[in-house]
Order: sequence, then structure tokens, then C-alpha cells
Amino acid sequence: MNFNVIVPVIQPDLCNELIRSMEFNTILPTKVIIIDNSRGPFYQPQSDKFPIYVYHSQTGYVNESWNLGITKVDITCDYVSILNDDIYLNSWFFQRVNETFKAYCTCGVACPFTVEKFEEMGKGKKKPRITRLLKREGWAMTFKKSVLDTIPPIPDYRVKIFHGDDWFWFHSKTQGNYWYRDEGNVIYHVVGASVKSEGFRSLKKKEKNEWIKIMGELGG
Repeated sequence: MNFNVIVPVIQPDLCNELIRSMEFNTILPTKVIIIDNSRGPFYQPQSDKFPIYVYHSQTGYVNESWNLGITKVDITCDYVSILNDDIYLNSWFFQRVNETFKAYCTCGVACPFTVEKFEEMGKGKKKPRITRLLKREGWAMTFKKSVLDTIPPIPDYRVKIFHGDDWFWFHSKTQGNYWYRDEGNVIYHVVGASVKSEGFRSLKKKEKNEWIKIMGELGG
């Protein structure tokens, strides 16, 4: 199996830790795509385990960054992980994701189980329990490439920061491709770090109203 990874980056220090956690995985990604939205010096992470490619979005917003990253994935890859820069993976993350897809033919998107304390990462040693999600979880999504190929680009000129994951959720479920979570695949998430660093909370209500309009247009 062949994984590509997309990471929009606002906080390079946290992303460095994410990359280190990828390097210790039992299955390594074949390509990591960084969308550098940080405000500091040019961010160019390195790894001797997999190639890392760095791109820059025009606006610095997450939905445009996801759209850009998707255009850079390998045509031949099997899975595409879209990750926040403020998470830390366990060492069998990609292996467990692959097992989730193999277990359920209706799985279009695989998600891990998130903890808010680093010491709780050890919970990942328990036997996996895979369940279908009732709502999207947008900070660590892995798509079948074949499913992602059927989803149109997020309308990032209308919703810049929020609802990109809702866009993926709507289009994948509409096609019968559901989201599953493996509770044995545990990741650590620095809660709220991305939102606080972007400082875009004031746009949430505006984008929510725009999202309602988009859903009306799609008949959702």
C-alpha cells in the first residue's frame, strides 16, 4: 500500500514532531506534501525516511491548502492522509489505517482515535474496535485515493477556513463511501492550537452561513 500525506503548516515546531512520529511508523509514507502557511522563515523539513515536498498557498487558508495538496499527490498512490500539523501519530498509524480499509469495503475515509493527553497514547496497544462515524472528524483524515478523486475541489473562495471537512463528508457519504474510526489507532492532538494560531474565530459565523447556502445549492 502506498500512502501520500498532506499537511498544511502554521506551526513548524509542532509539524517537526509530527514528521518524527511518521518516521517511526511500521509503514512509511511514500510522499509528504507540506503546504507552508507559517509566517516565519522558509520552512523546509527534512527526512531520510521519505521525500518531503514544500509548497505555498496563495491565501494561507486551510481549504485552499487542502485543495493545493490534493493536486500534488501521486497518481498511483492508494491512500491520502490529510493531517493537522498539531498531532502526533503512534508507530502503527498507517498500518491500522490500511487494516480499517481492508475490514470494510464501504470505508472511504479512515480516522484514528484522538486523545488530549500525550500519556494516553499507550491506549493504542489495545485491540482495535472499528466503528462507523456519525459526523466528520477533520484533523486526521485518510482517504482512499479512488474516493478522493471523485470529490470536487472545496469552494475555497466561499469557505476559507471552516467546512472543508464537511465538504469531504457530504460528497463521500453521498456516494456511499463512509467514514470509520479505529479506536485502537490512537493519536495525540494539541487541542485548539491550530484555531488559536490562525486567529480566525471571528469568521466562523460568516462561513457557517455561507456553508448553509452551499448545502442548499447541493440539495443537502
